[in-house]
Amino acid sequence: MLPGFERVSLEAHHRRFRREAARTAPSYGVTFGVGEPEISEGACRTSSFQLDAEGDGWRTTSDIVFYDLACLNGMYERKSMPVRLLRGVGAAFDLMIRGAGLRYLRDGWRFFLFFLFPFLLLLITLGLAALAVLPAFYNGAWNLLWSVPLALAGAAALCLLAKPMHVPLMMDLWALTVDVPRRRHPEVHRMLAAVSDDIARRIATTTAEEVIVVGHSFGAVPAIMALADPRCTTIADEKPLGLLAAGSYLLGVAHHPAAAKVREAAGIVMQSPIAWLDAQSHTDPINFFRTNPADALGMKDNRRPKVVEVRFKQQLEPESYRQIRGDFFRTHRQFVYGVEKRSHYALFAIIGGPEPFSEIVARGGLSADWARFSPQAKDGDRHAAAS
Repeated sequence: MLPGFERVSLEAHHRRFRREAARTAPSYGVTFGVGEPEISEGACRTSSFQLDAEGDGWRTTSDIVFYDLACLNGMYERKSMPVRLLRGVGAAFDLMIRGAGLRYLRDGWRFFLFFLFPFLLLLITLGLAALAVLPAFYNGAWNLLWSVPLALAGAAALCLLAKPMHVPLMMDLWALTVDVPRRRHPEVHRMLAAVSDDIARRIATTTAEEVIVVGHSFGAVPAIMALADPRCTTIADEKPLGLLAAGSYLLGVAHHPAAAKVREAAGIVMQSPIAWLDAQSHTDPINFFRTNPADALGMKDNRRPKVVEVRFKQQLEPESYRQIRGDFFRTHRQFVYGVEKRSHYALFAIIGGPEPFSEIVARGGLSADWARFSPQAKDGDRHAAAS
């Protein structure tokens, strides 16, 4: 499993996984057993543990591997705040000048607004700062007595709001979005290459009956880069191999003209037998809702990913939904969180349930009835690996 661009440790991911699996279990009549994690150090840190699931007459065992992508955040956060803001602004201009911004607008207007949001806040801050100077040019310097405190108070209020509204995080994300295709951050490139190589190596040597690579948000990018490796496409001819792209950030990177390798990797995965499920939600601004990656990247002749629309409101109790609705980053993470009502999409039911992933993709979501996996059904046990 490849998480999104957020500063969450492997230990915290495991705690979250256990908590949200337990939250999902009642809706699907499942008992989940989450094992203790084994942390592996190296070029890329991983956390491995076992997920045992048991339902009415069926059981599965899945080997879960989490990749530590939080170090990406650290590579940007260690810079001073002015540097982070300037790099984010510079990356945004790069994306606009090279046409990526217009492609965002074409394929996802909500994502485009998300893209503009931090810069609108910065413009407001600069406008308030201008109030400290402009009155002096027209009505005398004495106006500074009221304009300076007003401007400083407004700027301070916006600065206090910046962190809770994730502005620094978004600025780092834009910088990463440009650094990946341009390969101008060697440390980022080496880390992502190590992750992709490790995924391909594990897939090539696994004994699992099927393998599902889960890429949430930015995590979908290294997931696709890994699956494009010949070791993976070859295995896909021999055993079921799938990609669950949840709230995918693929187009955020692939729409940059310099992202030729990312687009090439996406094309290779589409041409392969790999089953690709692309989960999208209209509530989440950090994905490209109702946009098939094949259409957006001009690959209509390839095998198209199966797009499944997720309605978070239908998965959660009203109070739970109200609590996440106002935080777009928390809403974005709902793709990999637990649910309180049964529906056609739930991460833990997909990776731990009895349905083969290829069937879920073909149907466009989970089956409403798992009765066919009763004790009388043939081959009721399943062993899977989720990366």
